[in-house]
Amino acid sequence: MKIVYISPDNTVREIIPPSATKPNVAHWYNEEFASRCVEAPDEVGQGWIYDPESKTFSPPEEPPKPSPAEQRKTAYETMAIIDWRGQTITVDAANQLWMQYEAEGNIGTAVDLQGLIKEAKAEIRGMFPDEP
Repeated sequence: MKIVYISPDNTVREIIPPSATKPNVAHWYNEEFASRCVEAPDEVGQGWIYDPESKTFSPPEEPPKPSPAEQRKTAYETMAIIDWRGQTITVDAANQLWMQYEAEGNIGTAVDLQGLIKEAKAEIRGMFPDEP
């Protein structure tokens, strides 16, 4: 068993070091802090949820895994995989450049960039394919 600090939202925020539990937690910390400390099983860690009524702990819920489409969107925004004129840029940055070239009527450059965007998107789709 160990002593943990429970935050007001009933999550374990701190594992109290064993040396700070002797003679008691209130000896080392203020009374308000000590009043929120409880005994917990050894497997309890930071982020666990405490139920004060049943005095039990449960692990935090795993955040849902992003869908392949969400992963691709993040990759388009953050993965610099397109080599363009001495720079490595993201798909989103390349799309912005492509729109500029299109708007300026620089069709040849826009077409070149569009090909690189298609290749990058295919590579990212390979990393994060749709689920069957």
